[in-house]
Amino acid sequence: MDYEGFLGVEDMGEYDGGDIREEDNGNEEECEPDSDVKDTDGNKTVERDGIDHNVTLRELALTAMYEQEVPPISKPSCFGIDCSVVGVYDCVDCDAMGYYCQECIIERHQRLPFHRMEEWDGNCLCRTSLAELVLIIFFGHGHQPCPNIHDELGIQDITILDITGVHTVRMGWCRCATACSQAEQLFARKWFPATILRPRTAFTFRVLKLFH
Repeated sequence: MDYEGFLGVEDMGEYDGGDIREEDNGNEEECEPDSDVKDTDGNKTVERDGIDHNVTLRELALTAMYEQEVPPISKPSCFGIDCSVVGVYDCVDCDAMGYYCQECIIERHQRLPFHRMEEWDGNCLCRTSLAELVLIIFFGHGHQPCPNIHDELGIQDITILDITGVHTVRMGWCRCATACSQAEQLFARKWFPATILRPRTAFTFRVLKLFH
């Protein structure tokens, strides 16, 4: 991504963290940053916030952004608890940092099926999806597979629209004799089916409220 263009580098200049204050005549002047803290005797001690104000805001922002484009080491360990496997998957929508193995990333997203995934291939981050990583959304039975799930229909893919985009989601319907209809199972997850009979498209309540 062109972060320099995104930040408008040409317009930012060498901002040093100082305050911008307005004069009475409407002009703006840049004040020196008050970076030092004084003790009770008036002697300067340490910088107020620990930041070297000689480093520009632009450089700090670019460094932080570029660090998100590559793991800190070539083969990072999975951030999963008690997991020593190499982590290659990163979630775009999770705030937590770190890379995960396939098993751990699936476990973390059992109830977050619309998060967007990226895979580190050794050179760059490539787009992937939870469906490609074989995340299956189970209905009924406490989010565990229905004992009758392996009937003649098996796992089915449907398209769901969320605020994060259009997603293919693998569905493990409850197929017990007393199970609700597929539309009712979708409604129970706050997903609005496009049709009542054999729905293959649905919309999350979030995206419906966004455009309400």
